[in-house]
Amino acid sequence: MNANRLRSALLPLLIIITIVFSANVFAEDLPRLFAPVKTADARENSLSVSTDTVYVNVDLPMLKESGTAPTRLKASVPGKTLVLIKRTSQERTTENYTWTGTVEGDDVSTVVMTVVGGILNGTISTADDSYSIVPANGAYAVVRKDPSLSVRNPDDERIPRIVEDADSYRNDSLSRSAQQEDGSRIDFLVLYTQKMQ
Repeated sequence: MNANRLRSALLPLLIIITIVFSANVFAEDLPRLFAPVKTADARENSLSVSTDTVYVNVDLPMLKESGTAPTRLKASVPGKTLVLIKRTSQERTTENYTWTGTVEGDDVSTVVMTVVGGILNGTISTADDSYSIVPANGAYAVVRKDPSLSVRNPDDERIPRIVEDADSYRNDSLSRSAQQEDGSRIDFLVLYTQKMQ
């Protein structure tokens, strides 16, 4: 009787250990989207080597819409390896397609990789970092973005005018826009073609 109790108590623990172990094994066996380029190869291609840049070859067919394309991929970025989870894939032509997804374990992450004419450009954004994937002399550079080097938007520094009387402000704004807008300038134009879906 004690042996049966022991087996029934250990069985759920054994199942949990098996699931955790197999999940780790499967994560290691995921297809690699980015194959690192050796440092010597990068130097031969006159690519500078930086701790914020990893040079890779990309297995582009993995990003296509086909039913056999994997839904989880490993991707090497500066300092770590991420697991990318596919959300959508749209193939417009054989050389033009877009893959979107997230980073496993990061709820606020986004991944967008677009191939146009067989050339990939993309971004991976996580809660902690943001990376660009750009062509670099026959390979691709995965570059960690430095937010301190970003170009500032001049509109970020504008301070709104405080108006005590909202009605006078609204009337003043309407009269100014009517005086300045004569229809001779197009501010924003959207064109749709037959290929737009």
